[in-house]
Amino acid sequence: MDIMSIQTNFPNYEEVRRRLAPASEIRNGVSDEERQAIQEAAEAFESYFLQIMLSEMRRTIPEDGGIIPTSQAERIFTEMLDEEIAKEAARSGGIGLAQTIIQQMTRDSYTSNMR
Repeated sequence: MDIMSIQTNFPNYEEVRRRLAPASEIRNGVSDEERQAIQEAAEAFESYFLQIMLSEMRRTIPEDGGIIPTSQAERIFTEMLDEEIAKEAARSGGIGLAQTIIQQMTRDSYTSNMR
């Protein structure tokens, strides 16, 4: 049911209709530029989330367990490796967090429920 098609008899009907107009624009989707920006931001967020998750998982492994002690250079390399793994995972689908954010931001799930 389209709320814009409801005819009412209250005095400020036109004011309500004017304020609801942006809601109907949301249902029409977003521009390609906005969708691209949302996708990039969502993938960056998922990448950051995955990087934190990898970092926390690595913290559970004892560093002093090996024969050769872990150097500062190795720790930096491992952090950079985790960052790249997280970026690539987010680009290739990751855990679905980016897709969920994109659906919420573009109202794809909202429009599919309205039909």
